[in-house]
Amino acid sequence: MSASKEKQKRKQLREEGQDKRLVAEQERLKKEKRYKWTTRIVIALIVILFAITILINSNLFYSVMPAVTIGGESYTTAEFNYIYFTNYYNFVENNKDYISVFFDTSKPLSKQMYSEDMTWEDYFKQTAIDNLRELTMLCQKAEEAGYALSQEQKDEIAGNLSGLKSIYMLYGYPSLKQYLAAVYGRGCTEETVEKMMTKSYIANGYSQQVLGSFSYTEEELENYYQEKRDTYDVITYRYFFVNGEADEEAGIDSETAMAEAKKIADSMAAEAAGDEDAFANLAYEHADEDEKENYRDKDSTLKSSRGGSLSYYDYAEWLLSDERVYGETTVIESTIGYHVLMFISRDDNHYNMAQVRH
Repeated sequence: MSASKEKQKRKQLREEGQDKRLVAEQERLKKEKRYKWTTRIVIALIVILFAITILINSNLFYSVMPAVTIGGESYTTAEFNYIYFTNYYNFVENNKDYISVFFDTSKPLSKQMYSEDMTWEDYFKQTAIDNLRELTMLCQKAEEAGYALSQEQKDEIAGNLSGLKSIYMLYGYPSLKQYLAAVYGRGCTEETVEKMMTKSYIANGYSQQVLGSFSYTEEELENYYQEKRDTYDVITYRYFFVNGEADEEAGIDSETAMAEAKKIADSMAAEAAGDEDAFANLAYEHADEDEKENYRDKDSTLKSSRGGSLSYYDYAEWLLSDERVYGETTVIESTIGYHVLMFISRDDNHYNMAQVRH
């Protein structure tokens, strides 16, 4: 190879080496740039997740963030939960003697069915939304009409709040804040209760004012009552529930337990027919050992409900039938046992009903 060719070859190799070094440097810079951007994104995500975690674990998530918007007004999770749990506690209290017929209070409501396509949790959520919808509409109408709470109503609200402040210690809570959080969910404060209670007073007060402004003839009232009598009439009856659940520890399956419950229920209905004292005595006799003390009082089996409140129950149709007579008894099956009933009376509650019919 001539000297000139060798010189040219060395020049070519130098140029190729420089190109390789340039390409390598460019790749290094690109990787460094990508690394910086990746690091920034990761840090940003960590900061966001950290902020969300703090928010969720603080009351701000429940007391500030809107959970539902109705009629242009937003309600926080704490406010929604206040209505939700108020409905739940009222339902349990009103049905405390036989709440197990509906659901097990020791288990999640989300795991217990209210209907074929709705859990009890769904039911109470929907009820809360319906309540908030009505509450919002009435409060907005009240504001438009210039309605304001009376001093007496304001004093009642203050009295209710004062009662809360004195009751939390009875349940062993160190503060009202912790008591409200335990009863109505995290984020519920005295301000939450006061706001929702005030709205309730405004809605109720305004609706009563509007209803009181209406006037009807006696004939119109009577016609309306006849159409709605199954809703408004007060039904008085005696009630006892015979449990037919399986007892695995005792080796009793569901079929056997239900058959035994049916036998007891039928016998009780037959023996007690027309005799309220006999009904009460048989209820005490057949009550579970841990419930017998409750049935020492013969009036423990005596119930009184408006027809509209009976719609939850399997036995509503029987009680509301015009064929019922005093002392008549029956047995109605449920999924886990049998209802034993004695019809006492049906009252049209005429004088009080005039206000409702308005």
